[in-house]
Amino acid sequence: MPGKILVIDDHEETIRVVKFILEQRGYEIVSAGSGVTGLSLAEMERPDLILLDVMMPGMNGVEVCRRLRADANFDNVPIIMFTAKDQVDDKWAGFEAGADDYLTKPTDPEELDRRIGVLLRRVSPGEEPVEAVMPLPLDSMELGDAETAAPQNEMTGQLLLPADPPPQLDKQKAASNLIAVVGVRGGVGTTTVAINLAASLADYAGQTNLVDLDLAQGHIALYLQRKIQHESLNDLSRITNTLEMARRWQKFTLSEGTGLQLLLTRPNIVGDWPIPSPIQIQVLIDALIQTDQFVVVDIGRGFLPATLPVLRRAGHIMVCTQPERVSLLAAKRLLKALPAYTGQGAKPHVLMTAMGLDSSLPQPAVEEFIQHELLATIPISYKEMAHAANHNAPLVRLRNTSKAAEVFRKIIEKVVV
Repeated sequence: MPGKILVIDDHEETIRVVKFILEQRGYEIVSAGSGVTGLSLAEMERPDLILLDVMMPGMNGVEVCRRLRADANFDNVPIIMFTAKDQVDDKWAGFEAGADDYLTKPTDPEELDRRIGVLLRRVSPGEEPVEAVMPLPLDSMELGDAETAAPQNEMTGQLLLPADPPPQLDKQKAASNLIAVVGVRGGVGTTTVAINLAASLADYAGQTNLVDLDLAQGHIALYLQRKIQHESLNDLSRITNTLEMARRWQKFTLSEGTGLQLLLTRPNIVGDWPIPSPIQIQVLIDALIQTDQFVVVDIGRGFLPATLPVLRRAGHIMVCTQPERVSLLAAKRLLKALPAYTGQGAKPHVLMTAMGLDSSLPQPAVEEFIQHELLATIPISYKEMAHAANHNAPLVRLRNTSKAAEVFRKIIEKVVV
């Protein structure tokens, strides 16, 4: 499995040590001492994984990660953020930019090797790389040009769709109190939307359950800095009797302020914890929606077999994208595939998160391009994100007069009323 790893770090000693450790394990190492050089080297070398320092002069690692994720060629390349700092806002910004994992310096060699190995195994073997797509401006005319110019396999691997919808699952009536949140690709703010949507819903309409079904990352626990003892989906999945699981799920929830309950997943990158099966998830979701409380489920990026029961039952599906070409292309593809996976009466909604990006794209042009109505554009500044992360709380509850909080409230009014 060893492959090529690009190390981007401005400290020569760090590069030397990492190179020594990983070359002993058979990896080919290329390195860059700055973010700008790293981007150029990534384009030339096409590494299998990128190990990226956060704190660098000039262009920092978060910005490098964001630029890599904006390039379709690197959409599936694992990125590990590597830094001496262990601050919540650094981790949060890194994951929002599209990082797959996060390590602090100094890192144990065995842990570094193990994390790299797990991420590389997640990359589908034999998958053809995404062809290069030149970035195009996104005004009303050039959105159409971007679609025409895109190569046939531009979205390979981006949506994580099963090969075919399971034919044995008949269409069923969607539950109006179940909202699924799905991202079209990494770094579009899916978890941010899920957390703040659930908090807004709890404040507006009453008791709400927020469920983390991103079964590898466990981002909600990370963002809210919740220390999980035995209250998680991983622990709940140990109950093999599904009827018992349906009866006991409330004992595995945690309170997050007034009206909001969390059903969390442990961060599980290396697979140390058990995860629920699709059947267990189906039983759990059925139990949740029968309470008549609102349920918001973060299903992460794309559709996986374990999340199909949620899509079959969700009354509302929030599709998260960003105001940039690759994300909008991914949104268009996902929306086209979505009807095959949802229940009768399910309503898809498109949310565009503008986190540090230009949100001035004309709404009619975006809607024409993705062939779907845009429910809302959510403006969130990095300062607001860091503030929420440092206080381990939903942004809408910390700054309830912010523009983002106002937009989330309007989303709830449009969806619930």
